[in-house]
Amino acid sequence: IWRDLLHKYTLESERVTMDVLKAMAKLLNQEEGFFINMVGERFKSYSRFTYYPPCPCPDLVNGLKPHTDKSVITLLLMDKDVGGFQVLKDGHWVDVPVLGNDLLVVVGEGMEVRIHAYNYCNLQRS
Repeated sequence: IWRDLLHKYTLESERVTMDVLKAMAKLLNQEEGFFINMVGERFKSYSRFTYYPPCPCPDLVNGLKPHTDKSVITLLLMDKDVGGFQVLKDGHWVDVPVLGNDLLVVVGEGMEVRIHAYNYCNLQRS
Protein backbone atom coordinates (compact mmCIF):
# COMPACT_ATOMS: atom_id res chain seq x y z
CA ILE A 1 0.00 0.00 0.00
CA TRP A 2 2.87 2.43 0.81
CA ARG A 3 4.52 1.83 -2.54
CA ASP A 4 1.31 2.73 -4.40
CA LEU A 5 0.75 5.78 -2.22
CA LEU A 6 4.31 7.07 -2.73
CA HIS A 7 4.07 6.41 -6.46
CA LYS A 8 0.85 8.45 -6.67
CA TYR A 9 2.47 11.23 -4.64
CA THR A 10 5.45 11.31 -7.01
CA LEU A 11 3.21 11.46 -10.08
CA GLU A 12 1.17 14.29 -8.56
CA SER A 13 4.40 16.12 -7.65
CA GLU A 14 5.47 15.85 -11.30
CA ARG A 15 2.17 17.41 -12.38
CA VAL A 16 2.57 20.25 -9.89
CA THR A 17 6.16 20.77 -11.07
CA MET A 18 4.97 21.12 -14.67
CA ASP A 19 2.28 23.60 -13.58
CA VAL A 20 4.85 25.66 -11.67
CA LEU A 21 7.25 25.67 -14.63
CA LYS A 22 4.45 26.86 -16.92
CA ALA A 23 3.46 29.61 -14.49
CA MET A 24 7.08 30.76 -14.11
CA ALA A 25 7.45 30.97 -17.87
CA LYS A 26 4.31 33.10 -18.14
CA LEU A 27 5.53 35.41 -15.37
CA LEU A 28 8.74 35.96 -17.33
CA ASN A 29 6.75 36.70 -20.52
CA GLN A 30 7.77 33.45 -22.18
CA GLU A 31 5.71 30.76 -23.86
CA GLU A 32 4.08 28.33 -21.42
CA GLY A 33 6.37 25.46 -22.44
CA PHE A 34 9.58 27.52 -22.27
CA PHE A 35 11.18 25.73 -19.28
CA ILE A 36 9.57 22.37 -19.98
CA ASN A 37 11.08 22.38 -23.47
CA MET A 38 14.50 23.23 -22.04
CA VAL A 39 14.38 20.28 -19.67
CA GLY A 40 12.78 18.00 -22.26
CA GLU A 41 13.40 14.28 -22.14
CA ARG A 42 16.06 14.73 -19.48
CA PHE A 43 13.43 15.66 -16.91
CA LYS A 44 13.68 13.49 -13.85
CA SER A 45 11.50 13.68 -10.80
CA TYR A 46 12.64 12.40 -7.45
CA SER A 47 10.71 12.10 -4.23
CA ARG A 48 12.58 12.19 -0.98
CA PHE A 49 10.82 11.90 2.34
CA THR A 50 12.69 13.19 5.36
CA TYR A 51 11.30 13.40 8.84
CA TYR A 52 12.81 15.99 11.15
CA PRO A 53 11.47 15.39 14.65
CA PRO A 54 11.24 18.41 16.94
CA CYS A 55 14.62 19.06 18.53
CA PRO A 56 14.71 19.25 22.34
CA CYS A 57 17.69 21.70 22.21
CA PRO A 58 17.33 23.75 19.00
CA ASP A 59 19.81 26.37 20.22
CA LEU A 60 22.57 23.74 20.14
CA VAL A 61 21.89 22.51 16.59
CA ASN A 62 23.12 24.05 13.33
CA GLY A 63 21.09 21.81 11.00
CA LEU A 64 22.14 21.39 7.38
CA LYS A 65 25.04 23.46 6.12
CA PRO A 66 24.10 26.37 3.83
CA HIS A 67 23.56 25.16 0.26
CA THR A 68 21.69 25.70 -2.98
CA ASP A 69 19.67 22.98 -4.66
CA LYS A 70 21.13 21.49 -7.84
CA SER A 71 17.66 20.88 -9.27
CA VAL A 72 15.56 23.07 -11.56
CA ILE A 73 12.98 23.44 -8.81
CA THR A 74 12.36 21.66 -5.53
CA LEU A 75 8.92 21.24 -4.00
CA LEU A 76 8.98 21.12 -0.21
CA LEU A 77 5.92 20.08 1.73
CA MET A 78 6.35 22.16 4.86
CA ASP A 79 5.36 20.94 8.32
CA LYS A 80 3.93 23.60 10.61
CA ASP A 81 5.13 21.68 13.66
CA VAL A 82 8.79 21.58 12.60
CA GLY A 83 9.82 24.76 10.74
CA GLY A 84 13.45 25.79 10.67
CA PHE A 85 13.83 26.40 6.93
CA GLN A 86 15.78 29.59 6.25
CA VAL A 87 17.02 31.57 3.23
CA LEU A 88 19.85 34.08 3.04
CA LYS A 89 18.51 37.55 2.24
CA ASP A 90 20.68 40.67 2.25
CA GLY A 91 23.36 38.89 4.28
CA HIS A 92 20.97 37.69 7.01
CA TRP A 93 19.30 34.32 7.59
CA VAL A 94 15.53 34.69 7.46
CA ASP A 95 13.02 32.09 8.68
CA VAL A 96 10.54 30.96 6.04
CA PRO A 97 7.16 31.11 7.76
CA VAL A 98 4.97 28.02 7.74
CA LEU A 99 1.28 28.85 7.84
CA GLY A 100 -0.08 25.33 7.58
CA ASN A 101 0.84 22.39 5.40
CA ASP A 102 2.38 24.63 2.75
CA LEU A 103 4.06 23.68 -0.49
CA LEU A 104 7.24 25.72 -0.92
CA VAL A 105 8.79 26.07 -4.38
CA VAL A 106 12.56 26.45 -4.19
CA VAL A 107 14.31 27.63 -7.36
CA GLY A 108 17.49 25.65 -7.89
CA GLU A 109 20.73 26.08 -9.80
CA GLY A 110 19.30 24.28 -12.82
CA MET A 111 16.71 27.03 -13.23
CA GLU A 112 19.20 29.83 -12.66
CA VAL A 113 21.41 28.46 -15.43
CA ARG A 114 18.41 28.47 -17.79
CA ILE A 115 17.32 32.05 -17.06
CA HIS A 116 20.76 33.72 -16.89
CA ALA A 117 19.49 37.27 -16.33
CA TYR A 118 17.68 36.53 -13.08
CA ASN A 119 19.12 35.59 -9.71
CA TYR A 120 16.54 33.35 -8.04
CA CYS A 121 18.69 30.61 -6.57
CA ASN A 122 18.93 31.45 -2.86
CA LEU A 123 21.31 30.00 -0.32
CA GLN A 124 19.28 28.00 2.20
CA ARG A 125 19.58 25.92 5.31
CA SER A 126 17.32 23.98 7.66
